[in-house]
Amino acid sequence: MRLLLAPGASGSVDSLAGAVAGLRRRGVEAEAIAVPQGRVEKAAQCFQELARPEDVVAGQSYGGRAASLAAAESRYAACVMFSFPLSGKPEERPRTGRAFPFRHWCSTASATRSARSLRSGGSCRCFPKAG
Repeated sequence: MRLLLAPGASGSVDSLAGAVAGLRRRGVEAEAIAVPQGRVEKAAQCFQELARPEDVVAGQSYGGRAASLAAAESRYAACVMFSFPLSGKPEERPRTGRAFPFRHWCSTASATRSARSLRSGGSCRCFPKAG
């Protein structure tokens, strides 16, 4: 099992070096992957091309959204998202006007974990595998 980690929109593989090193020190076979910027569907495609079913797909912000979209289409050991972006297309916004860019979580076949700045009092939610 590997953990494939994608950066946020303004990040890079190099910006994830500390996280990858920390995971490796803890015995996790972690690898930062480069994903194209722009359409998140193209970034999700990178996970689909690189990840095996026994792998964990993960990402920070934009990379987490890409990982979650890939997990909605393919089965992986888990999907981990850090600082998940709460923005999205206008058609994904409920009547409140706030974005809801995670409708696809209901169809995610992988165990999903979303963490939001735990040091500043954020929360961590775990969504079990569907089906």
